[in-house]
Amino acid sequence: MDTVFYLLASILKDLVCEAVNQLHYSFCFNNFVKELEKEEDKFIKTRKSVEDCVTHARKQTLKTSEVMDKWVENAKIDTEEVNRLLKETKAKKSCCFGYCPNWICDTI
Repeated sequence: MDTVFYLLASILKDLVCEAVNQLHYSFCFNNFVKELEKEEDKFIKTRKSVEDCVTHARKQTLKTSEVMDKWVENAKIDTEEVNRLLKETKAKKSCCFGYCPNWICDTI
C-alpha cells in the first residue's frame, strides 16, 4: 500500500509542478517578451559593431576569418527570427489559444 501511495504522490507532485510552471509562464509572458526586446536591442548593437569591424577590415584589404563571417550571417538570421517572434506575440492578444482571460496577458 505504501508503494502505491508513493507512486501516486510522485505523479501528483509532477503534475502540480508542471501546472505551476505553465501558470507562471502565462502570468509572466509579457515580462518575457519585454526581456526579449531588451536583449534584441543589445544583440543588434553587438551585431552592428562586429559588422563595422568586418567592413573596416575589408576596407583595409584585410581578410576576415570565416568564423566571423559566419557569425555575422547567423546573427542576421537570428535577428530576423526574433523579429518574427516579437511580431507574433504582438499579434496574439490572448493566451493558451484563447482559453485564458485576456487580463493575464494584458496586465503584466
